[in-house]
Amino acid sequence: MFILLKHNANYKGIIIITHAEHKFINTLKERLSNKYFIYGHWCNGYPNNLTTKLATYFTDNIFYENRITDETTKKINILFKKNDININIDNNKYFDFIHIGRTCKRKNQMETYKIMKKAITLNKKCLLILIPDIGNDPGYNYLNSIINDYKNSNSQIRENLTIICGSSDNNKDYCIRNSFSYYDLSLFLNYSKIYVHSTYGFDEARIIGQALLSGCLLLCNEKLEGHTQCRMECKDAVVEYNSININKMIDSAIEKQYEYKFNEKLNKLYNEKINVINELHRYYNECNYKNVISLKDFLDNCDKKLWSLKIAGHYNNVPWNIKDTDTYKYGNPTHHIQHQEQFELLYKHLNV
Repeated sequence: MFILLKHNANYKGIIIITHAEHKFINTLKERLSNKYFIYGHWCNGYPNNLTTKLATYFTDNIFYENRITDETTKKINILFKKNDININIDNNKYFDFIHIGRTCKRKNQMETYKIMKKAITLNKKCLLILIPDIGNDPGYNYLNSIINDYKNSNSQIRENLTIICGSSDNNKDYCIRNSFSYYDLSLFLNYSKIYVHSTYGFDEARIIGQALLSGCLLLCNEKLEGHTQCRMECKDAVVEYNSININKMIDSAIEKQYEYKFNEKLNKLYNEKINVINELHRYYNECNYKNVISLKDFLDNCDKKLWSLKIAGHYNNVPWNIKDTDTYKYGNPTHHIQHQEQFELLYKHLNV
């Protein structure tokens, strides 16, 4: 549940629900439809089946903005020290390959890890940031399979592959509290060259757009289902591999990156500075706000930040999050509304 615009005496507000909350659509219509337009993410809203674009495509501008400068170089070196990594980076992209993600078998990070080991034999440096996720990796068995292999690897692998297992910060805003902030992620990505994503099947992962907006090339499994527009229209930024040609495509990604210059189409595709405003213009027209509020006031009053988290239900700093004492009370700790207890907190917050 994302409250995009709170209602008042002059106009309706806008809320955005996810597919996980759509089963409550009749309850929401009955209680809220006279005061709110309901947009659906991966589902239909109300009235007229209102829908949003995917959260993936509203990537925080910090990924584009945090290009390499003296200041960001200072900050990334501080960030590494904070995470007990003894690396000193200068004003250049330091890592040849990077991956950041919650550990689970579906993300196929063992394959990513093997790609990085292969790249290291080509004298490349790699950064693997694994976010422990007990909800999807019970007992951290998948995570430990990678860590144990790494510990038993030769010195070349251990010296050139940096592994970080989650942030030491307790980030209460995000669904996985050992996640790095968007600011920290933007530093890791902007100082890296090629982002590796080995998932096959559906995965509209936010981190892919964040990596591309940070100026990384994307090396992905050709069986990935997601980010179709980028893969069709920005081929200069993407290399796809399969199990047969994987070594050849690693070489291809390295060669392609030498010549790669940031494709401005990616800014139009992913950057919230552009996309959120375009989407809000659409809502303004679809909901006929022009009769009750100016476009400028509408844009000013809407919540425009962190849509990639909020629309998808991965932002926890909301009044109806009741998981502080029992993290997995209603499943993984997102801000989806799953129980009547949460509805009452929502209604109180909305004053309805």
